[in-house]
Amino acid sequence: MISSINFFIAKSLTVLFLILNIFFIFLFSSCSSQSDKRDTNLITVALGSAPGSLDPVISTDATGMRMSSLLYQGLVKIGPDLNPSADLAYKWSVDGSNYTFLIRNTQKFSDGSLIKCSDILKSIELYQNKKSPFNSVFKVIKKPSCVSIGDDLKLIFSLEQPSVKFITADLPVLKIKSLKNLGSGAFTLSLNTPAQSELKPNEFYENPQKYTLQFKYLKDDFSRFLKVYKGEIDIAPNSIPFEKVSSFKDSKFKIIETASLSTSYLLINHKNEALKNLDFRKLIYESIGIDDIVKNRFENHVTKAYSLMSPDHPYFPKELLNLSLKTSNKDIKKPLITLKSSNSRQARETGKIISQKLRSKGIPTRQHSYEWGTFYKDVKSGNFDIALMKWVGVIDPDLYNLAFHSDEFPPGRNRGYYKSTKLDNELLEAKKVNSLKERIKAYSKVQERVLKDLAIIPLWHENQIHIIHPRVKNYEVNPMGDFYSLLNLKIQPKNTTSN
Repeated sequence: MISSINFFIAKSLTVLFLILNIFFIFLFSSCSSQSDKRDTNLITVALGSAPGSLDPVISTDATGMRMSSLLYQGLVKIGPDLNPSADLAYKWSVDGSNYTFLIRNTQKFSDGSLIKCSDILKSIELYQNKKSPFNSVFKVIKKPSCVSIGDDLKLIFSLEQPSVKFITADLPVLKIKSLKNLGSGAFTLSLNTPAQSELKPNEFYENPQKYTLQFKYLKDDFSRFLKVYKGEIDIAPNSIPFEKVSSFKDSKFKIIETASLSTSYLLINHKNEALKNLDFRKLIYESIGIDDIVKNRFENHVTKAYSLMSPDHPYFPKELLNLSLKTSNKDIKKPLITLKSSNSRQARETGKIISQKLRSKGIPTRQHSYEWGTFYKDVKSGNFDIALMKWVGVIDPDLYNLAFHSDEFPPGRNRGYYKSTKLDNELLEAKKVNSLKERIKAYSKVQERVLKDLAIIPLWHENQIHIIHPRVKNYEVNPMGDFYSLLNLKIQPKNTTSN
């Protein structure tokens, strides 16, 4: 009887194996036929989640901020060399705390209306509003004025004090909107649903694009991978799970992998009584075993983090590499904690691994994953114990002021409600420093205090990995990981595309 059952199981497995082989042969051989059917005026981009908002004044999630930069222009933007480059303003000057910008008076919004001084001044006012998440950054702008002179609009304002990082780290966030909430970016929004958004070319943009961008929000990692592999997707920017990247190495897809300016970390809710205990936070840090996860889970696609700044950043203090975070207290209460994450497969699995490691060390841990919008709402409202998060585009260490100063409690970005009078004072002093040498020294102290106090638990820096269909040309990755890479692309004609 047992041998008959074994024979039946063996035959069933053989049949299943043959079916799977036929399926994958069909799947992979269909790539070229899928490519032949693609619209040459449409580029499809696969993302794991939809933007929280496309309004740049309130958008703080990475996807929303990146997409809104295609719809709206700022005075300046960050170029591939991480220096400010022209956007609406074609020329600017800085004299101490005084800033002057020149904008051509022929620039138009996406409805064809001219950009006026009133639009620029109103946009600055919106970012300075107390309810804006960017209030602390832009409230330092004093006496903004704008006049029309000849062929230009001339914008002048001053800051409360000179700042070496304002034009690089802060000002690119500010986008100019019309009173009708329209932008002047390369694209204009033509469709926006929970499943996808379409951005059509803005005909009034200085260099009109020749294609429509279609963003598809594919929450399931495996479904997203299949659609990319089958040729239904043109570009997958940082949206393919690490374990699936190798599937594209022997194909005609282009893989671009570079270091990023992003940091994954555990956000800690310091309003939680148990998590206020530094020894408990140290025990959590020690129990996670970050080195083991980096080595065995991510296949060399990440590097261990000690700070929001990556180890090769000029502001990163090398002393952090040898800082001991072990607790000597062996009698620590270990109450139940809940780890929250988004429901992307990678986030769920990472959360599962961390939760299992914590439980194995005697820390009772529940794991909950949610659709991105629900998860992000919980984080912004403080409804979590610890949350798996990522900070993207880390250029300047003044980011620590946004993330950890007690003045930045929500609606600001200090969503863990961390408070340290010593750190507040150190951040205040660091903002006053202008020389590079002194800034490095000041922000080294800041980073050391944040790590020693485990205000957050830094995990790792993920590489950028972009998968590009062979029919798409001229795609170049920006170190910021922004969507300016989607500008000025070319689509190879159908009859010359093969896969």
